[in-house]
Amino acid sequence: MVAEHTVQTKLTLPLAYDDLARFPADGNRYELIEGSLHVSPSPVPRHQHCIAQLICLLAPNLRADQLLFPAPADVIFSGGTVLEPDIVVAPRSSITVRAIEGPVDLVVEVLSPSTRRYDQVMKRATYAAHGV
Repeated sequence: MVAEHTVQTKLTLPLAYDDLARFPADGNRYELIEGSLHVSPSPVPRHQHCIAQLICLLAPNLRADQLLFPAPADVIFSGGTVLEPDIVVAPRSSITVRAIEGPVDLVVEVLSPSTRRYDQVMKRATYAAHGV
């Protein structure tokens, strides 16, 4: 018999990056938009295969001052806005010990039926608001 563990913590709204750090590593994608929590299931193999192919195309074209990261990689746009793009290209100066913080050069979202609207509407608007 396997015992289930639940993490209980008191969260105050709006949420911030430090709140996300307390969430379990359960395969879900946890993101914040202006302090509001958004949870997506882990992607399916076809989605991940598309990401792998895109990485192979993008990687040879990076500048010396850029790094490429596949999800999961937290991008902190502000204290209450933290997203996990499928692929992010960021200047080395934006990479910190805990996350990517500051401006990024490129984000890629591979659309899936279950997250298409979220990616095309909410995340796109958030990226645009932060100069991506």
